[in-house]
Amino acid sequence: MGGPDALVSLNHTLHKLQKDVSDLNNDK
Repeated sequence: MGGPDALVSLNHTLHKLQKDVSDLNNDK
């Protein structure tokens, strides 16, 4: 594994995805 940096960027991606999803849900 890439260590902490990989975890941090993975976390960033996850939060971004969750935000995109909730934004989509709010549009309905």
